[in-house]
Amino acid sequence: MKKYEFTEKTRIVQNGCEETKLHRIRAVNTFGNVKAGDIGGWIESEECLSHDGDAWVYGDAIVSGKACICDNAQVYGNAWVYGKARVCDEARVYDEAQVYGEAWIYDEARVYGKAWIYGDTWIRENAQVCGKARICDEARILGEAWVCDDAIVSGKACICENAQVCGNAWVYGNARVFDEARICDEARVYGKAWIYDEVQVCGKARIYGEASVNGKAWICDKARIRSTENVLTVGPIGSRNDFATFYSGEKEILVKCGCFCGSISEFLEKVRETHGNGRHALVYQAVAETACRQIIPQDMRETRP
Repeated sequence: MKKYEFTEKTRIVQNGCEETKLHRIRAVNTFGNVKAGDIGGWIESEECLSHDGDAWVYGDAIVSGKACICDNAQVYGNAWVYGKARVCDEARVYDEAQVYGEAWIYDEARVYGKAWIYGDTWIRENAQVCGKARICDEARILGEAWVCDDAIVSGKACICENAQVCGNAWVYGNARVFDEARICDEARVYGKAWIYDEVQVCGKARIYGEASVNGKAWICDKARIRSTENVLTVGPIGSRNDFATFYSGEKEILVKCGCFCGSISEFLEKVRETHGNGRHALVYQAVAETACRQIIPQDMRETRP
């Protein structure tokens, strides 16, 4: 049984070099929160909106091409779904978001703001993509993951569980970000890197290769990490019972500990100023010495004996 019909209203939209004729729809039956007679959004053909379930296109939202809205999914606001994209289950696409290519938005996923989802991407479960984020290629956003602001996730990267990617961060290649990890600012995570647990990656940090960073590590500044041995996280230690993270930079080892973020030489100087020769100073110095034995800055690796 059909649940909607075309009204007499049509419009033409430009999609690249092609013009597409759209039809305004009207409900002919009551279903979900839609009542018979309600005016809906714009679709190109009946293939774009299933007559089964409670799926609906509202307001000035557009669905065109071979895209399909089905099950109980909703598209509203000024959103546009086109190409061969699918929005199904209880998913929502709204505001000025665009979903196209062969992207799938399903389960209870949300795409909104000015986000663009394209390629062979999957956004599923309770994941959210918003702001001006771009998800493309074969990327996967799953679980309770959140991608926002101007962040980009591409390649075959996967963001899942409660992970977040925000700011101008970019995760690509075969990288994985999961658990409670957070990638922000202008950080880049790529290659086959894995970031998980409660790791924070910010600033202009670069994590790549087959690096695996976990625990409570906090990576910032101009970190350059391409393998697991380039990071050492120790804690709780010191007067604040906090975690200290030592990691490879371009020319020296860098440290993030509490509110301190800088080079290892600056860290040791700060320790001397604050703790003198006390117990906490001795602990920090011992950990710093261990870090110096394990971590080698990026520009010194080629000369390592």
